[in-house]
Amino acid sequence: MTTETDRVVRYFRRRCGEGRILHNAACHLLQLILGQPGTGRVKDLMAFCANPENLKPWLPNATDRLIFSEGLLEGLRDLTSQQHHGSRYGIRTAPASMN
Repeated sequence: MTTETDRVVRYFRRRCGEGRILHNAACHLLQLILGQPGTGRVKDLMAFCANPENLKPWLPNATDRLIFSEGLLEGLRDLTSQQHHGSRYGIRTAPASMN
């Protein structure tokens, strides 16, 4: 696991808390997603989570895929916005390309 993905997992664990089944499932799902090729950077992870069909290997139900896709994407957006606002929980994202 890279330093960036490690920070993502730590953030989601803190965000999920204890005893909240759906949030704990989202944390676990995120860890499974991070095992996929091409998800090691936050922007790539966001692109992956933005498409509910990418979650089909773990979530056969289309409604579940949509719910978790939106929830994961919301969490990743929150994470990156905290980084931009100087929060200690944020992670460093790759600079935007000028191309």
